Amino acid sequence: MTSKKRQDIIAAIKRISGKFHLNSGNCGVFAVALNKIFGGKGKYIAVVEEYEPEYISHVALKYNNTLFDGNGVTTLKDMKSYGFNEKHPKQHISFMEVDEYTVLKWTNPDISVSKMELELRKETKRVV
Repeated sequence: MTSKKRQDIIAAIKRISGKFHLNSGNCGVFAVALNKIFGGKGKYIAVVEEYEPEYISHVALKYNNTLFDGNGVTTLKDMKSYGFNEKHPKQHISFMEVDEYTVLKWTNPDISVSKMELELRKETKRVV
């Protein structure tokens, strides 16, 4: 992926984030929709908490050695903050690669993948 293409994708993500709340459950839908834009070639990286391992705190899409989420580009360090739990402030946070089914099952989105994909396609049609 060229630097220009990456910057264009990040700009498209910023425009989408102005329309939708891309965290609090919608991070999973966003990652799945973005992966469809990338032809299904990405991997889902989830933040999992020690005391709530059945719940995904945050998910990003790793594509072409870049982690994308609703903020644009992220890092594992930034993602770790989504796993903070006031009841268990010293808990261990881990990252794990998960499949699409798991992403959608454990993130509680309030928007459909198809709607998010449609919006992403509109914003990235010149880019991807």
